[in-house]
Amino acid sequence: MSALDQMMQSALQQNNVAGGVLAVAYGGRLVFARGYGCADVTSNTAVQPDSLFRVASVSKTFTAVAILQLVQQGKLSLDASVFGSILTDYQPLPGKGINPDLLKITVRHLLEHTGGWDRSTTQHFNGTPYHEPLDSLLSVAAQALGHPQPATDADVISVMLSQPLQHAPGTYYAYSNFGYSLLGRIIEHISGMSYEKYVQQNILKPLGIGRQKLAATLQSDVANGEVTYYDPPGAALVRSVFPFVAGPVPAPYGAHFMEDVDSAGGWAADAVDLTRFLNAIDGRGGSTALLNSATVALMQTDPKVQNETAGSFYGLGFDFEQTGSGLRWTKDGALPGTASYVVHSPSGYTWAVIFNGNPAQDNTASATSESGGSFIGGVISQAENILGQVNTAGAIPKNDLYSNFKSTLLRPTFATSGAPVVNGATFQPGMVSGSWVTITGQNLATATRIWWPDEIIGNTLPTEIDHVSVTVNGKPAAMYYVSPTQLNVQAPTDAATGPVDVQVIRDGTASAVIQATYVPAAPGFFMYQANGRNFAAGVHTSGAYVGDVQGTLPARPGETIELFATGLGATPGGVVPSVTALATPPAVTIGGANATVSFAGLVYPGEWQLNVVVPQVAAGDQLITIGSGGAASTVSTYLAVGN
Repeated sequence: MSALDQMMQSALQQNNVAGGVLAVAYGGRLVFARGYGCADVTSNTAVQPDSLFRVASVSKTFTAVAILQLVQQGKLSLDASVFGSILTDYQPLPGKGINPDLLKITVRHLLEHTGGWDRSTTQHFNGTPYHEPLDSLLSVAAQALGHPQPATDADVISVMLSQPLQHAPGTYYAYSNFGYSLLGRIIEHISGMSYEKYVQQNILKPLGIGRQKLAATLQSDVANGEVTYYDPPGAALVRSVFPFVAGPVPAPYGAHFMEDVDSAGGWAADAVDLTRFLNAIDGRGGSTALLNSATVALMQTDPKVQNETAGSFYGLGFDFEQTGSGLRWTKDGALPGTASYVVHSPSGYTWAVIFNGNPAQDNTASATSESGGSFIGGVISQAENILGQVNTAGAIPKNDLYSNFKSTLLRPTFATSGAPVVNGATFQPGMVSGSWVTITGQNLATATRIWWPDEIIGNTLPTEIDHVSVTVNGKPAAMYYVSPTQLNVQAPTDAATGPVDVQVIRDGTASAVIQATYVPAAPGFFMYQANGRNFAAGVHTSGAYVGDVQGTLPARPGETIELFATGLGATPGGVVPSVTALATPPAVTIGGANATVSFAGLVYPGEWQLNVVVPQVAAGDQLITIGSGGAASTVSTYLAVGN
């Protein structure tokens, strides 16, 4: 199989692509799996055979199999009207009516890309031209509904309900990401689960695939083991789909809203697991069969519509090509920084190739290409020739490498040194209802980020970030920050005190349950560290930070400063609270002298703002304490005081 190595290495070098991966199965056995080049150029990290990659439109094959499972189980009809009998909860924009032609679209039409939308033509909404709605309408759809940008798929569906079709449903093949996004919503409607959860539980889990997950837009949110994606040299930066991201960004991390194209192109997978999945669709090599023979035959039916490519057709989820030995299934995918291709061949081969660069990419929102162009085409042609020669020579390896590549997610675990669940400000055991809590451990998340502004819906805080959630006595906790080793969450509202059970769930994998304690009060200041000491985080009325390091100013006797505290008493959890003054202000001392607290109010979720008058104390780093509810701060904390 050495010719495959030479082919892949040449493809990277000749096309200036950082890295790629190739996995080949034969008769249900994994006979070849290699990574090539760099998963991340900056760290010079090599691509592994099971590195995770965005697979773009190869994701549609998972969506199609999920739909066909529901059909096979009698829960869904391929000929059901999508908008007439399934997705009836979506409403057009105020003052608009649903286009009656949409009521003729069936589930089968969406699978075949014959729903009637044609992205090769330019359409308009509110004066904005668009091709693929999930790319071009993210801004104007949100504006039309008065929602935060970028628009959700629900926003785009509302807009598209009143837009015209370009062809009569079921008559013309025209590739449509929007159609496959609707299939994801159908899966959710029929199953009662999120699209991702349905696929994970009903397709991936039975095959032992645990690492595959929906990809994220921002580079900070990449999954553990996922590669870095690269533009071609000299490619222009783009404006991010997220308004809160300042400045231009590389196209792979801002040109497309990955979270919105879940069922159309959102999965991150590895090449080895892709071959597991392809083998399992029809049970090749004795593997678990996801679909029975009748459903597979249904999947391979030629719709015989206009605009089919000569010698091939798009069935229910794959491109099909008739060969001398039977139907060859293929599916390609491409996004900025990604090119992928999978094959299920009647010759007995099943293989997948993925790259973290795409020389053929088009960064514009109106781009309609879903393939890697001549780059991926050349790789496919060469790989097919090499595998054919190996087959003819009877040189197919006899081994099976699947056991070398376990596809399990590591279970989240709590830290074993010190207390793993502590007050988020003082890092001491004991948490108060509504206060911020820090959880430490390993494998807690696969990304590192705080909540996005648009994840706060109304006054409700998010209880899940990057598929990570925390429960306290079974109640979901609001999530602020996630990382592999630390989570910052808000303790859920609970009037009771005493022992509570804490559990972390990441990508459907749950940690053990650990016990922590709710207490009536655990006062402490939010702090920063400098010069080996903890300092209370404070702000002057001018807006300058309180401190004695560069960029800060010390507090002065007689001045009123703002300090920030937690654990002063129970507060609402999971919501943005209304400003609430504390009936009995906490007791604050600075340098041993009592300080006047002119205001103590809940201004932010789980965070108290204190307006404190600095007493007449000597200049220098003075100890500051706080007491409330019969408890006092236990961490040595200082305030920088000037002359």
